[in-house]
Amino acid sequence: MKGAIAVYVGNGGKAMVWVSLAPSDKVAFQQVEVMMEKMEQGSPFHNFTLDKVGCLLVYHFLGLGQEHYLFAQDDSVYWISAPMGDGVAFLRVFARKGCPLSP
Repeated sequence: MKGAIAVYVGNGGKAMVWVSLAPSDKVAFQQVEVMMEKMEQGSPFHNFTLDKVGCLLVYHFLGLGQEHYLFAQDDSVYWISAPMGDGVAFLRVFARKGCPLSP
């Protein structure tokens, strides 16, 4: 499995973006679903929602003092952890160019 982690530090705190490459779009989507099922069964995360953001299905949840976004885009899985209120800005950066997001 291939992946990358990016760490961003600013005045509002630290944000992290994890990206992993799956063998296919279908597998990426399945990985997100499995992760969400396991987190909902018991984890430090809460307030789970699933929203359509632009052309992406994005899970949004809270925990560990941050907000989190988890989604599959093509054959990649993204998990964004950001200080409260900063997550949407990261989501805009990491969503594909052909997938406009609502403000």
